[in-house]
Amino acid sequence: MSAKSGNPIDAKREEFRKYLEREGILQCLTSVLVSLYEEPEKPKDGLLYLKNNFARDAAPPKSEEELDKLKEQNASLLKK
Repeated sequence: MSAKSGNPIDAKREEFRKYLEREGILQCLTSVLVSLYEEPEKPKDGLLYLKNNFARDAAPPKSEEELDKLKEQNASLLKK
């Protein structure tokens, strides 16, 4: 039951895998799964652990002050 090379499904799968790798999603998934594996005491809710730790290395949300400044800049640009 091996798939033939050139199969459209295999091509889509490979394209999707490249997308996941290019966007850093595979690295992020691998990182969070490794951290779960290395937990000395496994959490009772593994899915919640994944949700809470999936993008922990991503940039933190902007501060309110910075958001307000950007909103003002946006408003002034829209007036022009």
